[in-house]
Amino acid sequence: MGDENSFNPKNWKDWILQHEQVSVAEIALRYRQKTELPLSDLLNQLKGRQIAKQKLPTWYANLDVIYPDGLILEQCSSEATAQFKAQFAEQKTVVDLTGGLGIDSLAFSKVAKKVLYCEPDEKRCAAAKINFKLSKKTILKLFAVMHKR
Repeated sequence: MGDENSFNPKNWKDWILQHEQVSVAEIALRYRQKTELPLSDLLNQLKGRQIAKQKLPTWYANLDVIYPDGLILEQCSSEATAQFKAQFAEQKTVVDLTGGLGIDSLAFSKVAKKVLYCEPDEKRCAAAKINFKLSKKTILKLFAVMHKR
């Protein structure tokens, strides 16, 4: 995600929209021979959008959001759950040790005094950093990253 060959969903918006109603398994089968496609990344985006449609409607509405892998969508809080958790963070310092997509961190940052986002997976962390920038609000007061070494 950090080099010049990084996947950029902006370059694939039309393709993603055209295929987002089709099952990920069917797309994988249909396009497995197309080596010119960044298929793994496209499948992650499709699965991400399919899950986000219900679970993360604000993120679903933005085609530029990056979903780095399918598992992270299964593990992350829904927007509603994150908002519920945030009510306990008012005017506090919060450390999100399993930052993932950053759904909770963004919700916390709306009410907390300070939020530290930590994610040991570099690809997920890079995606979260990009996705935080897509937020219309600059609400993250402090951004901390932990990388595996």
